Amino acid sequence: MCLGSKRQFVDARIRPRAVFHINANAFDYVGAAGRDYERKKRGELYKFETVKIMGLWFLPEDVMQGLRDYDWTQHTAQIDQWLGKRGAMLEEGKRRGRLI
Repeated sequence: MCLGSKRQFVDARIRPRAVFHINANAFDYVGAAGRDYERKKRGELYKFETVKIMGLWFLPEDVMQGLRDYDWTQHTAQIDQWLGKRGAMLEEGKRRGRLI
């Protein structure tokens, strides 16, 4: 397994027609985005910040409510497994004095 594997994604169907394809590294961030969505209101939409290369998104309230209401715990074991392996690989690289 390599760091940042393309296979380390989960799909969160937050609404019948809205699915977020989330990398393990962003899982906690995306899950937290819906918790306090009300303060992110900009006009009729809600600000959802991503990494710079993906830009700034403005999402409707039902999507933000979907992020808030989604059961994120159903993916926790898988995310923990992936991130645990990544952490072990990073530690091994540090021990050997090289980047992975």
